[in-house]
Amino acid sequence: MRTAAHAIARRRRVDAAAVLDTVSDLFTMPYRVLVTLRLWQARSAYRSKLMELDVHRLTDIGLSEAEAEREARKPFWVE
Repeated sequence: MRTAAHAIARRRRVDAAAVLDTVSDLFTMPYRVLVTLRLWQARSAYRSKLMELDVHRLTDIGLSEAEAEREARKPFWVE
């Protein structure tokens, strides 16, 4: 009898932990989405600016024209 009560109490603790994990995920998900969107926006802006640089400035930062063009053509979601 006592072991059945312990098993039920233990199951409730496990269920409560699962609920807390789920609630935590629900609250952190919008933050992670926002961070991802800002990262994508920054990549897009960086790649747009990269195309505006002349050869002299590209060599100053250690890139060739081909490397800069290859980087600028990547989609924003690709690292």
